[in-house]
Amino acid sequence: MANDSKTWRCGKYELSFDRPRIMGVLNVTPDSFSDGGEHFDADAAIEYGLAMLDAGADIIDVGGESTRPGFTPVNPDEEARRVLPVVRALAKEGAIVSIDTRHVAVAKAAVRCGADAVYLGGRKLNARRNAANFSDEELAQAVEYCHAREVKVYITLNTLVRDDETQTAMNAVRCACDIKADALILQDIGLASLVRRAAPDMPLHASTQTSVQTLDGIKLLADLGFCRAVLPRELSKKEIEKIAAQSPIELELFVHGALCMCLSGQCQLSAVLGSRSGNRGLCAQPCRLPFSAEGGTGHDLSLKDMSLIEYLPELAQMGITSFKIEGRMKRPE
Repeated sequence: MANDSKTWRCGKYELSFDRPRIMGVLNVTPDSFSDGGEHFDADAAIEYGLAMLDAGADIIDVGGESTRPGFTPVNPDEEARRVLPVVRALAKEGAIVSIDTRHVAVAKAAVRCGADAVYLGGRKLNARRNAANFSDEELAQAVEYCHAREVKVYITLNTLVRDDETQTAMNAVRCACDIKADALILQDIGLASLVRRAAPDMPLHASTQTSVQTLDGIKLLADLGFCRAVLPRELSKKEIEKIAAQSPIELELFVHGALCMCLSGQCQLSAVLGSRSGNRGLCAQPCRLPFSAEGGTGHDLSLKDMSLIEYLPELAQMGITSFKIEGRMKRPE
């Protein structure tokens, strides 16, 4: 696909080139690759990609078809398993490759809708381990895509970390530093201490899972090296206002998306009922099941999604730095 102009617009940003850029597309379907018409296997997809390069394509976009309405979704792990060998083979030949698997497409959708930053996680040690998370290669692609559009990327390592997972966690930190992520979102205070020593220049954001609900707690986070805290969803307007008035660090607040019935970082329901702890990124959301109380709806632990859109000016005036939209389990559209 050729763009006839030397300047591309992406939201409020303009990208200028010395000549038009040409993009070749390799879509991923449930059982093959496709150019929009013909279907072929991975080896043929690599040959087709190389042919597009020979024909003058500047960028090869791999993935994407399964993210569009009307197409059968591809399992995220299966999609990544099939896409990455093709990406690596094309990159070895000097191709600029854009990965557009389902979770990458979600990040791109957030950027195209005007987000100033996106938060996303790797395959381990994040609070949405059941989401379609990112491989290291996909994280690098996402950061490159976002930074080209002046959008920041925050990497989530927001679960409690066992001693035997320390090296895995620090490998993830090293990856975040290598790809120049803009911050890490952490829950585990012990991991935060290790990161401060190993990567002192990496900004740290305290996850809502740290369950810090008071000004004293926010001040302690500042002393521990955090530069931003994500406030728990369950705080009242007065509590937010009190904390924001004296907070020594930036504050972030969820303003749209799913709402948990428990205190942030302290829910044990999924762990007790199904051995899947929310503090390990494996919440099974049992609160969505039909628990009932007299006079209730029949699903009395399942709260409606939150929406604070009408309160954004007021929250900004209080001193909230960043408004956060929950969406890591959502489709791009």
